[in-house]
Amino acid sequence: MSALRKLEAFVVLPPLRVAFGGVMLFAAYQKLFSGLVLAFPAGPVWNFADSIAAYDILDKHTNEHLIVTAAYTLPWLEAIAGILLVVGLWARPAALLSAAMMGVFTLANLSIILRQMDVSCSCFGDFEWPCSGSVGWCQVGRNAALLGVAALLAWRGAGALSFDARTEETRAAEDWLDEHVKDA
Repeated sequence: MSALRKLEAFVVLPPLRVAFGGVMLFAAYQKLFSGLVLAFPAGPVWNFADSIAAYDILDKHTNEHLIVTAAYTLPWLEAIAGILLVVGLWARPAALLSAAMMGVFTLANLSIILRQMDVSCSCFGDFEWPCSGSVGWCQVGRNAALLGVAALLAWRGAGALSFDARTEETRAAEDWLDEHVKDA
């Protein structure tokens, strides 16, 4: 392993993976649990469903079931991907899932800008980071940056300090043993 690859594997990828996984977990938490007691009986998931409906991509009346399903499913997908990224287990598939979600979110935000609609993002529930107000270029830029991180992690992997690295080392050791046992 070259010095540059070691630097990337130990210094760059692990903190990037943990930070990005933390962002995914925070976004999921905000959509699922933020203000849960105050919002009862509607709850934050219903607030997120309202936000999805406001994007006016799906017809609110004929596709209500899809909107509600997305409001319940997306935060859990974010949470699962976030946990896997933080731990470094199946990090590439988790990063690929995150990249796909970021891509869809970015396209949805672009559609709001192009249709000149005044819609709140709700990307992080009630917490607006670092963008505030209606969907605009700030949200697109934020999502593009997060998409870039997800794509890098999907391409380069979890780094050396992860469960994935342990399994890769184990597979390499097993391959070495198989190769040398066959020759003996």
